[in-house]
Amino acid sequence: MNKLEYGFKRTIQFTGIALLAISVSAVIASSKRVDDDGCIKKICPAYVLSEEAVYSWHTQKDVNGATFAGTESWEKYLSLIEREGLQRGMVDFQRNYFTYQRWHTSNWPNKASWSLVIGGEEIEVSSYGANSGLTGPEGITADLVMLTDWNASNLKGKILVINLEASEFEKRIPDWVYEPPGNNFSSQHETQPEETIYQSTVSQLFSANLEEQISLIGPHYLKLVKQTGAAGVVYIFDMANERAEGLFSYPTPALYDIPTLYLGRESGEKLMELMKKESQTTLKLDARIDETDAYQLVGFLPGKNYGKDNDEIILMISHADGPSISQENGPLGLLGIVHYFSQFNASQRDKSLMLFLDSRHYIPNREASLPKYDIEKVLAPGGPLTPKHGKIVASVHLEHLGQIEYHEVDGRYEPTGRMEMGGYYVTGYQPIIDIAKVALIEHQPQNQFLRSTDIPGVHCQSQGIWFGLGHWPRRIGVEAIASNMTFMGAYWSTAANIDYLNIPQFIKQMNVMTQITGNFMQSDAQDLLAEKAVQPNCSKRPS
Repeated sequence: MNKLEYGFKRTIQFTGIALLAISVSAVIASSKRVDDDGCIKKICPAYVLSEEAVYSWHTQKDVNGATFAGTESWEKYLSLIEREGLQRGMVDFQRNYFTYQRWHTSNWPNKASWSLVIGGEEIEVSSYGANSGLTGPEGITADLVMLTDWNASNLKGKILVINLEASEFEKRIPDWVYEPPGNNFSSQHETQPEETIYQSTVSQLFSANLEEQISLIGPHYLKLVKQTGAAGVVYIFDMANERAEGLFSYPTPALYDIPTLYLGRESGEKLMELMKKESQTTLKLDARIDETDAYQLVGFLPGKNYGKDNDEIILMISHADGPSISQENGPLGLLGIVHYFSQFNASQRDKSLMLFLDSRHYIPNREASLPKYDIEKVLAPGGPLTPKHGKIVASVHLEHLGQIEYHEVDGRYEPTGRMEMGGYYVTGYQPIIDIAKVALIEHQPQNQFLRSTDIPGVHCQSQGIWFGLGHWPRRIGVEAIASNMTFMGAYWSTAANIDYLNIPQFIKQMNVMTQITGNFMQSDAQDLLAEKAVQPNCSKRPS
C-alpha cells in the first residue's frame, strides 16, 4: 500500500481546492446559527468540518513547504488561519512580535545547497544538521576521521564521521507506551518495545542530540563536537536513505559553527568503503543566517459573556511552526473546533474560545532563547496577549494530527497499515478523565491512548510527562486541561508532505477534542475539578 492509497488521494487540483475553501467559508459566514444545545456536549456530524475542507487547508499549508517561523510559507499559513477564523466569527486577533536569527538552507527535495564528495564520487546526502555551520557554495575540503574516541588528538580541523546506532531511549519509558493504564482508552494496536526501537525515527534522532548525557536541554553530542575543533560532521543514521530523507534536527540546537550533514545507511556504507582508499572529502552546506521577525498569535470566538469581566475563557493552544505536514497542523485542528462552535448562537457558548499560537518551537535553542515570550509572561496580568476581560478557566491543546505509522522494510519506508501512536493527556480529575474517555470511545481515533499523568499507571509507575504545549496552562493556574499529542515517527522530516496525511484520523482526533471542548464549555469550571482521580489497582511490572 503506497502513501497516496493510505493517505488522502490527490483527486482535486489545487485551484479547485482554493475555490472550495472560499465557498466553504462563504457558506459558514452566511449560514443560520444552530439552535441545538444537544450538539455542544455531543458532536453532531452535520456541523463537523468536511474532509474536503481539511484537505484544502492542508494543501494550502503544504504547497509552500516547511512552515518555519518568519518564512513566507509560515506567513501564508498564519494568514490562512486568521482569515478562516475571521470568516467564522473570530475577533480581536493580536500579534506579539519577536526577532530571532534564522539559519536556513535548501530543503528536501532541493538538495542543491548540501553535498558530500570523496575521491571524485558524490555521496547521497539525506539531510543537514539544523542551525549548523556555513561553508559557502564551494564547500570545505578536509580529511575524514571516523570518530572512535572523543579525546583523540587528531580531530581538530577534520571532518568527523559519527556512526549512530538505534537508541533505546523509548524503551526506558515505563507505563505510558507499552501497557495501558487502568483508566485508559483501549486501542486497536499495542506497539511492542522490540518493534519500536528499530522503527522509531524519534529514538535515533534523539541519539544524535540527547544520548550520552541524557537531558532534554542541550545537544550534548554537539557540545563534544565543538570541543574537538572539528571542521565538519557527518552523522550516519541506522536507517535507510529513504527514511532519513529530509530528517530535521530535534531538539533544535542553538546556532553552532560546524557544518553538519545527515546520511542514511546505504550512503554511510558507501562512504566508509571509500574512506579505505581516500581520506579527503569536500563537504558543502551552503546556508545563511538572517534576522527574522515572527509572532505569537491570539484571537477569540466570543461566548455569551465576551468582553465582560465575568467571561470564562477556554484557551486553545498549539505551535504553528515545523518541518512537515503534521508539524504543526495542531492550529488547523483548533480551527476545526472553532468551525464547529461558530455555527451555534453566541448565547449558547457559555465560554469564549481563545486561540493562542506560539511559533518558537524550531528557532535556535527552541523557546528557551526567548524567555520573555513564555506563557507566564505573555498571559500574566498586563501581559501583551492577556485577555482584556474575563478569566481563562480551561485549556485544550492539539498537535501532530492525522499521522500514519511508518516502518522500514528492505530499504523502503512504508505505511504499516496503522495510525501513528499517540495520547490524550488530561489532568488528574475524575470528571475530566470521564469526559475524555467518553469522547474517545465515541469517535474512535486509531491507536490513541488516554493518559492522566498525575497518577500512576497499571504498573504503579508514571504514565509519562506532558508533551508540547499541553502543560503550559498549568503554569498560569489552569487545571482543567486536555491535550492530544501524537508521536512523530516519520514526521520529523521536510519530506513528510500532504501524501503522509490521513484525513479520517485527523477528523476523529479533532472530534474527540471538540467534544471535550463542548463539555468544558457547558460545565462549571469548579465542577470539573471537584473530584481528584485515584490511582487504579496496579501491580508491579513483570521482570
